[in-house]
Parts: sequence; C-alpha cells; structure tokens
Amino acid sequence: MPVQSVTRRFNRYFFRNKTLWCALLGVVLMQITVVYWPEAQALFHTQRLTLQDWCLASAVASSILVIEELRKQVARRLRSHLRL
Repeated sequence: MPVQSVTRRFNRYFFRNKTLWCALLGVVLMQITVVYWPEAQALFHTQRLTLQDWCLASAVASSILVIEELRKQVARRLRSHLRL
C-alpha cells in the first residue's frame, strides 16, 4: 500500500504501514547517533542539540505534513464546488 496520496486525507492505514514506521525509527536512531555519540560527532562535525533545538526541528518537519493535508482539503472543497 502506498504511503502517500495526492487526494486522500490522512487515514487509519497510515498507522498500519510497518515499513514506514521501521524507516522512520531508523532515521531517528541514526540522527540521535550522529548528534550524541562522540565518535559520530567528530566524524560529522556535529554537537549535542538542546530540547529547544529538537522541538524546533520537529515543528518544522511536521509542518510539511500539516500543510499538505490542508492543501488536500482545500483542493477537495474546490472540486466539489466546481461540480455544482
């Protein structure tokens, strides 16, 4: 089952996609490793992030999902009005 849809809204199947959740977990674990493991910090020239940094990064990243869901809702309403 595809993860994205151009017209459908966020639905219950999103939470059943094990591949998506495994990939997301892998990315988060790699990010934490690069940011907090001293050897990886030296290799990638990173430093520890504060809670405020993590909150900002999460807000920016999740805003893409929110904006896309709003775009789908507006597009659906426009299509329904054009049919009248």
